[in-house]
Amino acid sequence: MTAPGPPPHTLAAVETPRIEYLDSVRGLAALIVVVGHVAGSYGLPGGWEARFHQTPLRLLWDGYAAVSMFFVLSGLVLSKKYFRRPSGQSASAPDLLPFFCARISRIYVPFVVAIGISAVAQASLWHPMETVPPSSQWWQAFWHRPMDVAEFLRQIGFALPRDEDRLMPQSWTLSIELKYSFLVPFLILCAHRGVFWVLALVGLLFAAFGMQVYALHFGFGVVLARWFETITSNRRSFSKLVVGSGGLLAFLFYAGGAMVACLSPNLLPRELAAAVIGVGAMLLLAALAASDSAQRILNIGVLRFLGRISYSTYLLHFVVLMVVPPPLLTFLNGLGWKDIALLQWIVLVSVVGVTIAISVVMFYFVEVPSIIAGRWFAGVMGRLKLGAKTRILGGPISDQKTPDSGHN
Repeated sequence: MTAPGPPPHTLAAVETPRIEYLDSVRGLAALIVVVGHVAGSYGLPGGWEARFHQTPLRLLWDGYAAVSMFFVLSGLVLSKKYFRRPSGQSASAPDLLPFFCARISRIYVPFVVAIGISAVAQASLWHPMETVPPSSQWWQAFWHRPMDVAEFLRQIGFALPRDEDRLMPQSWTLSIELKYSFLVPFLILCAHRGVFWVLALVGLLFAAFGMQVYALHFGFGVVLARWFETITSNRRSFSKLVVGSGGLLAFLFYAGGAMVACLSPNLLPRELAAAVIGVGAMLLLAALAASDSAQRILNIGVLRFLGRISYSTYLLHFVVLMVVPPPLLTFLNGLGWKDIALLQWIVLVSVVGVTIAISVVMFYFVEVPSIIAGRWFAGVMGRLKLGAKTRILGGPISDQKTPDSGHN
């Protein structure tokens, strides 16, 4: 006799094919963060960061907007498979303990490795030098003092509030990624009931516990996941005018929110501007889901590859930025190279190139094992729970998939 399927809102998943153009979006967002940190450290060739600061072109190095895209993507990728409904099966949400195990292994293990690499690099490879072009005051504020064991432990515990005290200034986003990933199962259950319930849950958490607006970004991703399969399966029925208009509206939200957040903070509270960016990111992803042409571009092999290594790129680029440019510029300055624009190009290309090279190693030797370990732990937790249910109920129950770790 076949065991019955899971009841409504049980904790089961339906495996879905990997959507590789979303990897490409993540890879491009990671590169934008890298370029933004290079711009903040040595400037961009031709003074682009100053010349186009007040235009939408700033999105090419606006790490703040790119991070919002990361969070919306996480909400989407972590939840989309829980909205698929094969014949006879109700909607579902993740099994909590396996989901958490997979997520912690996926995010935290590579983070700790990256912090360790940064600590070793600070102690043995980093030496501030007078160069042309000079490093900015922002760059000089980091790695300014040795780190003891206690401070290192606080680093990996996300317990250092000031950017300047961190080995990786981007680590604040990882604490948010890990913390608000834990909300995703509850956001999924709310999304099954309607968008209002997602907004209500996030609003309640914001009002009662002071949660940051980034929780809303995860909510936007979950809301999009609810409709993602519908948009994708019907994309050929949308006219180019509809898709183009939607993409333009999405860009206006995304770029407009980013420009207001950075250029006119008095116009909108920063939290509201961040919410506008999140809406734009959600709409951009929806427009991509409806566009075959955009997907063909994003499915280019190089972009998919950058997406696969995007988390390692995000983790490691700052240590490269601290270690590589000073001796490289000192060497080139000693040869008589003083052209600032040319040297800025060299800094940009060298930081991006070295980051990608070591990110490949990090991906295969750290990320992939952490994903496998996370799935193994999730499977163990799932089987333990399944066994406990069997003992309690006194009979077999249906097998359930363990959650994928996602790729973030």
